[in-house]
Amino acid sequence: MYVIAVYDMEAERTQKMLKLLRQYLTHVQNSVCEGKLTKGELQALKDEIEDVVKSHESVILYELRD
Repeated sequence: MYVIAVYDMEAERTQKMLKLLRQYLTHVQNSVCEGKLTKGELQALKDEIEDVVKSHESVILYELRD
């Protein structure tokens, strides 16, 4: 499936999220990454995001059909 990730992090932590997302997706714009993932890759990404994000930060994953 095709995934678009949009994130809002503390300024000093944005690079941490970008580094994580670049393992799975392509960086296309400030705080936006996109790309094709399998269901397994998507679940792994969600698990890793959950470990990184603090309560006042947000990551939105838009999941689209191929």
